[in-house]
Amino acid sequence: MPKIDLESLQWLDSSSYPEPLASRFVGRHAKRLSDAGDLKQFDVNLTRLAPGAQSTMRH
Repeated sequence: MPKIDLESLQWLDSSSYPEPLASRFVGRHAKRLSDAGDLKQFDVNLTRLAPGAQSTMRH
């Protein structure tokens, strides 16, 4: 796997959850490392959370 330049990746702050769930994720920012590394079998994300933000739904 090639080395990933973290600075070249954009921070994403959107949510695919519908309301009222989407409002729980305000303040969550993530970089999709699995896309940059061309991973196919699992996801890897670098996530930053503002105070009170939720990273994901329980699963």
